[in-house]
Amino acid sequence: MNELPSSTRTLADIALLYELSLAAGTSLDLRTNCRRFLTTLMARKNLSFAGVWLAREDWGETPGGGDPPYRLAFGLPEIRVRAQELPPSHGLLLRLERAGRAFASEPDAEELLSLFELDPSGSAAVFPLGPRGILALGSPRPGTFSAQRELRQLEGVVEKFAVSVEGCEAHARVVRAMQERHDAEEARARIQEELHHAQKLEAVGRLAGGIAHDFNNVLTGILGCAELLQAGATDETQAKLLDVVVNAAHNAAELTGQLLTFGRRALTQRHAVDLDRLVTDVAALLRRTVDPRIEIQLQVGIGDGLVVMGDPSQLQSALLNLGVNARDAIEGNGTIRITSERVEITEAATERGGAPSTPGIYGRVRVADSGQGMDDAVRARIFEPFFSTKGEGKGTGLGLSIVRNIVQQHGGTIAVRENEGGGTVFEIRLPGRAGG
Repeated sequence: MNELPSSTRTLADIALLYELSLAAGTSLDLRTNCRRFLTTLMARKNLSFAGVWLAREDWGETPGGGDPPYRLAFGLPEIRVRAQELPPSHGLLLRLERAGRAFASEPDAEELLSLFELDPSGSAAVFPLGPRGILALGSPRPGTFSAQRELRQLEGVVEKFAVSVEGCEAHARVVRAMQERHDAEEARARIQEELHHAQKLEAVGRLAGGIAHDFNNVLTGILGCAELLQAGATDETQAKLLDVVVNAAHNAAELTGQLLTFGRRALTQRHAVDLDRLVTDVAALLRRTVDPRIEIQLQVGIGDGLVVMGDPSQLQSALLNLGVNARDAIEGNGTIRITSERVEITEAATERGGAPSTPGIYGRVRVADSGQGMDDAVRARIFEPFFSTKGEGKGTGLGLSIVRNIVQQHGGTIAVRENEGGGTVFEIRLPGRAGG
């Protein structure tokens, strides 16, 4: 093949450098930049492979330290790549460090064969890509990189590409730092909001408990006097009016009892509670009280050897409350499914939202209904005291707040989500311990 005149070759070199400079500087995304640059370079130089490996930036966070390995940032075509990561002791890295610049290599060189698949009769070259990367090129023809002029011309082009790669990595670092800062600010705002909400609930609980205690004393006197008058009433009209007073006083006493429970912040007693038996008893109570058109399904799976330390009456009250809420959410035919099982909460799982903060073995109870369900806005407020969706006169809005307080007093968590196929699922997780 006739060689081009020197002037023509120089113009071609300038044109190639200009084209590659454009290809390398059109995106701040590393993979996009690599793809555009390497695709152009391979097309103009008739290459069969190009790959970029960069030092891992997260290596400084890894225990043990030392020089970082080099990860594959981009390979074209990817099917030829054999090494996704190069250890710092890899032969090519050591050879580049000794040479201090690009070098040509035979295709059967051991360090190249471990890097990517080469044409047996072809040739290859390796270039430093700034202080923290390498670029490997493969050609299907022998001697492509043997001429020093060709190698140095490519080295100059690669230097421009290295600047572009460093710009992409710097941009990525800035984006990551901004995202981490944004995530940290969001987390801090969320924690502050949760703390404020907890303080508000604590204040409401103390206020409700104090009022309920005083009101209960007043009710005791009213109810006692009304029952004495009721026992001695001879007039039918008076007796009916006294019945209304007594019933109203009993309803008020029940409400004050709920307020006292809501305001309570400590367990009154602790016993070993068999959750399977407790769930079975609750299911039996619900079967006797709910509409016969509602099917109560039960599946227990915690088994022997795991108990929950706590107040059995409070836990039963919490589960019954969930069962009654499930009943109220169903119109006509439906299903309430109650299940129990043991689960292990790992260290990693404790970092997820809604999970217990301490790893270990937990007893999990789910109460799922096929009712009308609730939207996101209702789910966000469902545990707030005095919040109710049952309509005026049909609920105090304290039930689920009390349930949550009971669960938290037992060191557990409660969550609510949409039931697959419609309805709602409440999930309680309580820390377990070995027991008979």
